[in-house]
Amino acid sequence: MNGKSQGETLLKFAGVEKRFGDTLAVKHLDLEIGRGDFVAIMGPSGCGKTTTLRMLAGLEQPTAGHIYRDGEIIDGVPPWLRRMPLVWQNYALFPFLSVLDNVAFGLRNDDVGKADRHRRSMEWLARLGIEDLAQRNPETLSGGQAQRVALARALVLEPDVLLLDEPLSALDAHMVVRMQTEIAELQRALGITFVYVTHNQSEAFAMADRVVIMNEGEIQQVGSPMDVYRAPRTRFVADFVGTNNIVDGVVRLAPKGKCTVVTNLGEFVSSNPSNTDIAAGADVHLVVSADLVSVSKSAKSGKSNAVAARLVGESFVGNVVTLVFEAADGQELKVQLQQRALQDLKLRTGDEVTLTFEPVDTLIIPSA
Repeated sequence: MNGKSQGETLLKFAGVEKRFGDTLAVKHLDLEIGRGDFVAIMGPSGCGKTTTLRMLAGLEQPTAGHIYRDGEIIDGVPPWLRRMPLVWQNYALFPFLSVLDNVAFGLRNDDVGKADRHRRSMEWLARLGIEDLAQRNPETLSGGQAQRVALARALVLEPDVLLLDEPLSALDAHMVVRMQTEIAELQRALGITFVYVTHNQSEAFAMADRVVIMNEGEIQQVGSPMDVYRAPRTRFVADFVGTNNIVDGVVRLAPKGKCTVVTNLGEFVSSNPSNTDIAAGADVHLVVSADLVSVSKSAKSGKSNAVAARLVGESFVGNVVTLVFEAADGQELKVQLQQRALQDLKLRTGDEVTLTFEPVDTLIIPSA
């Protein structure tokens, strides 16, 4: 996988592995993070993303390989000397200190004078819009307020790298959206390298410049949010990211940049430019995103990519509706529509429809 940064490399994992007893939690990790990047590492529970972040923070040491910062190996450097503060999932604020003293805590450890500690701490509280909370006890704060205090405590140290471990997971949904915007704007304004771990793809895609997808301790794909969303490189990524339909098949014809794939649902044509390395006879996964599939009540279609299916369920998320269909062989297929478009179709559970999708909107992934 291409784990290289887009600009000047600040952080680098080179062949990094982490073993806990007989369990290999991170497997030969190669990844570069550029200065000023906002990188989100995401994947399911147990994929190795938090272990990767903890190794970067110095809370765990690699079993093999090395971690570099500005070209220097930092293996063994204690966390407090790495200048890479970590914003925790539970914020880890000290309940016996005021908000102001929480923010100033790291400066005290750096032997910064009292007056300067107060000035710098108040400046960051003001910058994050919570200066009026300076004398409050952290236990009296809302989730959003505690999140800002945790950010202020990290940023007051003026680091050039900030690590964040699922920092929004404890917030209400409406607060998550607000904090996503604030964190992204803050990162752009400061130019600090952010390394952000999450299992939530909407968070990663809303904020990050680059997304790293991990599974079972290995990097599956690295790329921009749009690249990862529209062009998954493995079946795992296609399953994990977005709402994709995946149909297994065998390539029958493979002229340059075009494939005909034989599946249980029929033959489909893919003209995605990424098909150039696919050969006839190859076992593949044909992938099409749910938002690129059209629905018609007509039983006939002049398009090459058409499937007869029956509506079996639907799910509403805001103004977007995910419809679940079942094909003749029992395979589940999903379609995402705006609520108004669904109303125009006047569909009911059990209705027979035709699903269509364009060859250019499909993606072919070789079977592993």
